[in-house]
Amino acid sequence: PGMFQRRGALTLLKILLIQGGRPVSRDALIETLWPEVDPQSGSNRLYVLVHTLRRMIEPDHHGQPWLYICNDGDRYYLNPHAPYSLDIEEFRECVSLGERLEREGDIATAMDAYEAAVNLYKGDLLEDEVYAEWCWGEREHLRETCLTILRRLATFYLEQHTLEKSIGSYRKALRIDVLREENHRGLMKALWLAGRRDEALRQYEVCREVLRRELDVDPLQETEEIHSLI
Repeated sequence: PGMFQRRGALTLLKILLIQGGRPVSRDALIETLWPEVDPQSGSNRLYVLVHTLRRMIEPDHHGQPWLYICNDGDRYYLNPHAPYSLDIEEFRECVSLGERLEREGDIATAMDAYEAAVNLYKGDLLEDEVYAEWCWGEREHLRETCLTILRRLATFYLEQHTLEKSIGSYRKALRIDVLREENHRGLMKALWLAGRRDEALRQYEVCREVLRRELDVDPLQETEEIHSLI
């Protein structure tokens, strides 16, 4: 990021990256980057940003067509056939592979694909763009997908009595979203079955404190029942 003298060029790159090769119209890009600007001024600014970004990515470009940042008329896109790797795409591919294998009944291999997916998830998408509406939807979708996959992994490991892996999956899920009460319950159960009763009881206290502090609610009846059993 420090190489970009124009912050707008970096933002443009991020916008095109999360589109996965789908073209974005000039007007949509202008509206996203400069909501209040007039169309002519916006077009000029976008032309400069596209040129800047292309030169950043392909500094040795000499006359041949641009390889990475391409356009079809006034629509711009990241060339999906260019040589690059993108963790978002790898994450989606691993999830899709896991879902297909799970449907086919190959559960163990599906879990391997899911593990590969969650290992790619290092935090929410573009965390430095906290208030950017253009990445909010994709950020939430990827987060929910990761939480779903982690619950599947944790449940599978629990059923297979691979308790440490189940505990690890629940802990990862809670680091992403500490307010998911079902994951607190799952972690309590996994710790209990692993013979770590005191930790399971402490996890209930963590759950109760977080829910009261953040949502001003008490744990659900299901959580209370597991706590009573422990």
